Amino acid sequence: MKTISSNEIESVASSRSVFDRGYSLFSSDGVLRIELEREKNGSHTIYAMVEGSMGAHYNTRASIVLHKNTMRVSGFSCNCKAAETYAGACKHVVATLFEYNYQYEEESDEAGADYVQSSDEELKSLVDYYVMQDRNQFCQEYGNGDVRLIPILHLEADRESMELKIGTTQMYVVKDIGELVDNIKQMRHVSYGKKLAFTHSQSAFTRESTSIVNLLLELDSENEFSYRYHGWGYSNQQMRRSCTLSPAMLDRLMELYEGRTLQVDDQLLDQKDEIPIVRKNPRLPLNITGLHEQGAQVQMEPVFLTEGSKQWYILWNHCFYICTREYYEQVKGFLRLMTQERNQMKKYAGYYGRYGYYQEQLKMPTFYLSVQDYGAFAKNVLPMVQDVLDVQVKKIDFESYEPLEAVFHSYLDKVGSHIECRAKVLYGTQEYDVAEIPTKEQASRDIRREFQVRTILEGYFELAKDQKTYVSKEEDAMLEFLETGFQQLESVSEIFATDRFKNMRVIPMPKITAGISVKGNLLDVSWDVEGMSAQEVMDILADYKNKKKYHKLKSGDFLRMDENSLAVLVELNEGLHLTKEQLKERKAEVPLYRAFHPAPTCPDSLGMHNYFYLHFIDFANIELLFLFCIDN
Repeated sequence: MKTISSNEIESVASSRSVFDRGYSLFSSDGVLRIELEREKNGSHTIYAMVEGSMGAHYNTRASIVLHKNTMRVSGFSCNCKAAETYAGACKHVVATLFEYNYQYEEESDEAGADYVQSSDEELKSLVDYYVMQDRNQFCQEYGNGDVRLIPILHLEADRESMELKIGTTQMYVVKDIGELVDNIKQMRHVSYGKKLAFTHSQSAFTRESTSIVNLLLELDSENEFSYRYHGWGYSNQQMRRSCTLSPAMLDRLMELYEGRTLQVDDQLLDQKDEIPIVRKNPRLPLNITGLHEQGAQVQMEPVFLTEGSKQWYILWNHCFYICTREYYEQVKGFLRLMTQERNQMKKYAGYYGRYGYYQEQLKMPTFYLSVQDYGAFAKNVLPMVQDVLDVQVKKIDFESYEPLEAVFHSYLDKVGSHIECRAKVLYGTQEYDVAEIPTKEQASRDIRREFQVRTILEGYFELAKDQKTYVSKEEDAMLEFLETGFQQLESVSEIFATDRFKNMRVIPMPKITAGISVKGNLLDVSWDVEGMSAQEVMDILADYKNKKKYHKLKSGDFLRMDENSLAVLVELNEGLHLTKEQLKERKAEVPLYRAFHPAPTCPDSLGMHNYFYLHFIDFANIELLFLFCIDN
């Protein structure tokens, strides 16, 4: 693309002195951003952000058109006062035109005579990467040049970006980071001015600067430069002098400068300084001062906060802190308050332009704490942060505002075939239903203990429609509550029960007795269940076979059916093939062969006989073995 001649730029300037001041402004890197909008008809529009006097920033626009192989300026504008007062271009427009010439070199249309096909771009990048890796290692081992490369971290309204300065004694702003990387990769000889011209090998840089060179080369191989420029949509491979720092790039930069100082340009506050980088969780101040009987003032200090891919970064009290994620999670609520005003300034910056709003000092974030929130603040907030923040409390005794101890009352009743429970928690004269989850306004309640009581109840009950009363679930859950849940609830709550509830009982299986005798070829078996009729025993056995845990007796009590004695009765019934009539009579005579099976072993001392055994399990879970000998 053609450049604009100096004569053409001088012809549109309002005066010779404006032309000179515009060139000086360009030479001192006064053009902060530039964008070119190409048109199909050959005309183009240049947009730029230019730094003016007293730190102000101006938006410029210039239209250029190709006429007879020469670039001509067809129009221009600027939002400065001089552009409104005088005819011709102001110094900001002149600087923009010179910056255009610097950024856009003429493109050659001549093709080479001999054509050699290049490698595919992906493979060529891979080859370049390994070449650079080898060169990096060599330069780190042997390189000891004198060219310094200094990064500058810019804290902007919508991003963190990095610019570079290069030089030995006199430092020059790198106007194109991408070009610098390419110059290093190709080892080109480049001149920056009268005091700096060198071959861009990595060995030309100081050892300290080599780490920045390696970072740039690694990021270039990962295409980090391709999509890291927001707000300025370039339509070509335009050279850029800053790049947006992704979270991963920010991590790398901060780790490189950990324990050292880094140049930081806080553009929102218009502050530039050398800032130490330390790996530490800062004890940020939190000052709480009572205002007599009218609440308290909670005051903090403003901070800058940003996130990397692995950790968080806090700029406070002239120091950049590398913080752990655990620390951030613990104090993030307060950090939001400490960055509140700065975030508000970002909105103004977006309204006035990227750099159009700043002030010298942020106000101290100050908030009012009501007396009615003292209890929740003392119970839930201070214990969480007092070990990581520098908490100073004056003119308040928070201990006197700690909430009263929770007292639980549970009211139990038997309603129909269910148990109902209404659980209450009392804090002094205040009473709440345990089933109701505390609101944010009730944060002073003992949420942990309320949750414990609610968990016990929900194991055996479900909420009724009124969302306050607990009703027992299926019958088994109700009876399990009587056996185990009642004791659990009693350990955390005072119990108030009706007589109907108190009369509910779960009883163990009564004692079972049995007798066995042999009469000739018959086995005489009898049994009895203490205090129960034969029909009730049959009903119990039927529920047991259906794998029920409990059986309701005619008395209203519930029988727990996990006794081994019931298993004996079932085995007796099924093993001897007893009839219903025999079960009702609770005695039976059965052929002896039904109860005998060949013995698995025969004692040698008994000689050659046929042995049989009769196997039962008694009611104390002791195995009995009856040996009968039938002589040959």
